[in-house]
Amino acid sequence: MSNRKRKSHEDNNLPEHVFRRGERFVVVLDLGRDENGKRKKYWSPSFPSWKAAERHLKTVISRVETGTFVDSSRLTVAQYLDEWLEGARSTIRASTWQSYATHVRAHLKPAFGGKLLQQLRTAQVSAVYAKLLENRSAATVRRIHATLHRALGDAVKSGLLSINPASTARLPKAERAEMSTWTLMELRTFLAATDGTDDSMLWTLLATTGLRRGEALGLRWRDVDLESAVAEIQQTIVTVNHHVEFSKPKTNRGRRRIDLDPETVRRLRRYKAAQTEHRLKAGEAWVDHDLVFTDALGAPQHPGNVSHRFVNAANAARVPRIRLHDLRHTWATLALRAGAHPKVVSDRLGHSTVSITLDVYSHAVPGLQRETAQKIAADIYG
Repeated sequence: MSNRKRKSHEDNNLPEHVFRRGERFVVVLDLGRDENGKRKKYWSPSFPSWKAAERHLKTVISRVETGTFVDSSRLTVAQYLDEWLEGARSTIRASTWQSYATHVRAHLKPAFGGKLLQQLRTAQVSAVYAKLLENRSAATVRRIHATLHRALGDAVKSGLLSINPASTARLPKAERAEMSTWTLMELRTFLAATDGTDDSMLWTLLATTGLRRGEALGLRWRDVDLESAVAEIQQTIVTVNHHVEFSKPKTNRGRRRIDLDPETVRRLRRYKAAQTEHRLKAGEAWVDHDLVFTDALGAPQHPGNVSHRFVNAANAARVPRIRLHDLRHTWATLALRAGAHPKVVSDRLGHSTVSITLDVYSHAVPGLQRETAQKIAADIYG
């Protein structure tokens, strides 16, 4: 190893135990002797810089000292994914973690679990995606890929891998989710048919704000200023293993202020008064979460049950069947057709960028471009 020299940082040398291999760097660590008296050495994967190798060296030494070290050359994908999931549990939303755990248990471990982590290759990942696509939608495969990509990306950051084999895997093309919307007359028909029902206020708020289902169900009275006609989205309702949990919006753009129209405010005042009367009658049985929309005793409603009731209500109103989420699409489509600025629509929906709004709804309002062209041309020609 004539070209593997140990030098000090002051001499622009490599830290101890880090060696150069051509243009890359590896960590070599003496782990003592095994139960048979044989000397054990740990060789890391190669890294593009000595700084990356040094970070990995520190991680390995820390794990050796705490007794948690597993030679990465013998670490299986299943072992790593289990460790990764446990470490990620406290850093992400419970619903996101549950989604990761489902992907790992149902798809990734059966496909890769027995393979050594450092021997996992892009071609193997692509082959598994192609196999999954035989019985799963492209959207599902892409979500599974997102989980694997993040897990292996963290392996790269911790020095267990030098590259992420999922980064260049072949993915199925993203499918645009099927979108159905109501016309203005169909929406009016539905709201008129459901007026006076237990869910009337919920349907009205969703139809006039473009809120997501979980955002509306997580809305608290403290977040609604009826005097200023503003609602603030501060928490949502999610389901984890079919159980209802409170959560925070995923992004900063999800935490937003929604302006309310005067008629919706009037109906909310009436609804709040009726809820207060009902709460007083329930007495100690009422579970106070300060929620705007609750079950009969104040507890949060299960999103799945709400969606089921919406479908039944739409059928009873004899309007075209759409998903509850399509009420959000209906609001956005009507707003854009009415001439609302895409930035305003994007902010109200909580999209991260205006381009997402335009991409999602451009096909839903094909006449906008023609109307714009005619309007601008009329201005130009006088």
